[in-house]
Amino acid sequence: MQKLLFSLLSVSLFYYSNAQTEIDALRYSKTDIMGTARFSAMAGAYGGLGADFTALSYNPAGIGFYQFSELTVTPSIFNNTATSYFAGEKNTDESMRFNFSNFGYLVASQKNDKQWKRINMAFGYNRLANYKNRTYINGYNSNSSLIDHFVANANTQGVINNLNSFAELLAWNSYLFNPIDTIDNGNYISNLNSSLSKRQEKIIESNGNSGEYVFTIGTSFEDKIYLGATIGMPNIDYREKSTYTESEFADTATHLQSFEYHEEFSTSGNGFNLKVGAIARLNDWIKVGGALHSPTFYEMEDEYSTAIRANFNDTLDVKYEASPFGYFNYELKTPWKTMGSIAINIRKQGLITADIEMIDYASAKFNSDTEKFTEVNKLINTTYQKATNIRIGGELKYKPFRIRAGYALYGSPYKENTELETKSYTFGLGIDRGYFILDFAYIQSERSDEHFMYSAKLIAPATVVSTTHQFLFTLGLRY
Repeated sequence: MQKLLFSLLSVSLFYYSNAQTEIDALRYSKTDIMGTARFSAMAGAYGGLGADFTALSYNPAGIGFYQFSELTVTPSIFNNTATSYFAGEKNTDESMRFNFSNFGYLVASQKNDKQWKRINMAFGYNRLANYKNRTYINGYNSNSSLIDHFVANANTQGVINNLNSFAELLAWNSYLFNPIDTIDNGNYISNLNSSLSKRQEKIIESNGNSGEYVFTIGTSFEDKIYLGATIGMPNIDYREKSTYTESEFADTATHLQSFEYHEEFSTSGNGFNLKVGAIARLNDWIKVGGALHSPTFYEMEDEYSTAIRANFNDTLDVKYEASPFGYFNYELKTPWKTMGSIAINIRKQGLITADIEMIDYASAKFNSDTEKFTEVNKLINTTYQKATNIRIGGELKYKPFRIRAGYALYGSPYKENTELETKSYTFGLGIDRGYFILDFAYIQSERSDEHFMYSAKLIAPATVVSTTHQFLFTLGLRY
């Protein structure tokens, strides 16, 4: 009766405890190796090479190398395997999807006899990241429970009317914790002895992607200096569903058999950025390049909901509580990015190219008209660091065939976990008939990350190793 009375009197607080976290800032600041098959087959090491559509999202000066107009489209197949390690348990899950990695149209002007040889323009789309994933985490824990996390937060929030209606209020209404006494004084205690063994599981399913519409213009000076600028209009579509479960309790005093915490949210965003770049031809066989990317300024929208289902083996039976529907809009600013490149031609029979890229993940920031995000922005600054990304690629030519390969090492964004890098190995084949292009690429990437099922103060993280396999096919026409 006490639970029912306080539920009727409580006022829902429409905020979401897990939205706009440092994890979101990192997710939307990172990019994968995607785009055209030629670009991908050389691990994205295209900053000093030019004449590829996806390179316009990296170094737009590459547009100045085009001598013919071009139309490209790149379908792709993406497969991801996520292996989690938690409390001595290993679990693996897999996901797959089909999408388009690139489409682009470039108009090359006629070369003239002036110092500025041509002005080229392009419009199209490059995919930047794929969020399709499924992760399963499972293990036994005798140190803490998600209920402890709810109780700690509830004791900070105070009286029942102030409890978070997306988490702590649901747990209280589901009898997972209670006030210490009959007075609503804001002091709570768990109904579970969390120092005894219990099974903890979490299934996380995510979908969506991010990509960028590009408008690029560029020129060349005496075919020695190439300049370009890209206006980028990136977009984000991210959806996630997760179910956290605790069961097999050694503590049976409260008759709790199991409980589940369901979270569902989606994020959409549109942004704006500017990229400028230059490439210099030092001689017939060496080119060097550089590019600067402004932050992307996103306008974001989140929609979210949560629910708790608790199963008891006494008169309480099943308790189910659902949150209200949540909505929030805000802004995200991603970091600046700088890049330097070199490309070396080898007797017109092949080439080697390399990029080095620097990005400070600690500089990402959230903001809104109603919330300054002081704590989460501070957490971004203390959790992340500057990272250096290196991409190396090569191509052998045997007319009309091309053989390509590459390697990329993306530095860890974490200050305390510098070993959490992303490595990619790439391979590709191509046929270039002048007016017709057919390219194939294969990318294998491996990334290590950590996932906390609840507060890092209470639980050790699960290590998640993700291995992705991508197959890309580019069809291109020149005229």
